[in-house]
Amino acid sequence: MRDLSRFKIRLEEMREILKSRLKVIEGEGPRYAGSEEVDIANYMNEMDSLYREKEECERTLKRVEKALKRFEKGTYGLCVDCGKEISEERLEVVPFAERCIECEKKINKVGRK
Repeated sequence: MRDLSRFKIRLEEMREILKSRLKVIEGEGPRYAGSEEVDIANYMNEMDSLYREKEECERTLKRVEKALKRFEKGTYGLCVDCGKEISEERLEVVPFAERCIECEKKINKVGRK
C-alpha cells in the first residue's frame, strides 16, 4: 500500500490558499471607472481578468475538494475510469488528478474530435 498522506497535506494547503484567494478576488473589483474611453476599457479588462481568475480558482477548488473526498473514501490515487494506480509522478504535478495518464490521454483525444 502506498503512503500518499503527503498529497493530502498538500491538497489541504491548496484548498486554504484557493479559499483565501477567492475571498480576496470577491473583495476586489475595479476601483475606478471614469468617463474616458481608456478608463472604461481598462475597467472592462480588469473585470474580465478578475472574472477569469475567480472561475479558475473555483474550478480548481472543486477538483481539490473532490480529491480530498477520495482520500476519505480510500480511493485517492486510483483512476476513476480504469481503477489502476495513478503514478506518484503524476500526483506530484497534479495532486488532484482523478485519472491515470493513459485514461486522461483517451479523454483528451476524444474531446478534440
